Amino acid sequence: MIQSSSSVEEITPLQLKELLAQDTPPIPLPDDFTGILGPRWGGIFDPILTPRAGSLEGEIGDEKTPSDRWPKTGKIIGKGYVILDVRDTAELSICAFSRFIHIPLSNLPQELDRLAEDQPMVIVCHHGLRSLHAAIFLKSRGFSQVCNLKGGIHAWAIQVDTTMKTY
Repeated sequence: MIQSSSSVEEITPLQLKELLAQDTPPIPLPDDFTGILGPRWGGIFDPILTPRAGSLEGEIGDEKTPSDRWPKTGKIIGKGYVILDVRDTAELSICAFSRFIHIPLSNLPQELDRLAEDQPMVIVCHHGLRSLHAAIFLKSRGFSQVCNLKGGIHAWAIQVDTTMKTY
């Protein structure tokens, strides 16, 4: 990881790709799963679900965000990190990682209880500025293992996952 001038560590998209390559958590699928595997929300390692009625929540068209589809253990990526996306909800429909926790930056002070202070996390936004502010804020509140995705999800889409939509 790269140390930035703001005393918040930064991780590059290629370093995050290496971290994700170490990712082997099971994807929680129902026994009656009839779908195929592939990118759904512009990310990787995500099932495209076509389950029978009532077997899963969070289908396309629901009010829920993509992150609501996964149990907390399903949000863990390589080496125990979680991805915290601090973009606005509307931005998630354009592109997102397949497993993440979504807390818009404006809601972060009120929703700190959703995060564990000792949980390693990569914080993501569009270009890396909001996530840097979030990382600085979290560090000031005792979160010791936070790092910022340098260049945000836009840099990820340009450097790593060129199939991901950009905006």
